[in-house]
Amino acid sequence: MTAGGRRTEAPDGAHVVIDTEGGATGNFGCNHFTAETRTDGDTITVRRVTTTRMGCEKNVERFGTAMFRAFSGATAQAPGK
Repeated sequence: MTAGGRRTEAPDGAHVVIDTEGGATGNFGCNHFTAETRTDGDTITVRRVTTTRMGCEKNVERFGTAMFRAFSGATAQAPGK
């Protein structure tokens, strides 16, 4: 994942799924999350993020923190493939 010009390697299992109703679920690499999303052009607005708070390995926790920050509020991002 690259956010704010910084690249962070995603750990195994990290993923985001956004359904057709705007519900998002996924895993930050250790902790699971759910959220509500709204899309408008190339902007995705994320709100009401809830997450588990398990203790994770340091490198996985760093990715989780970066992903949480990138996946909060409004962001204009080109989706990766």
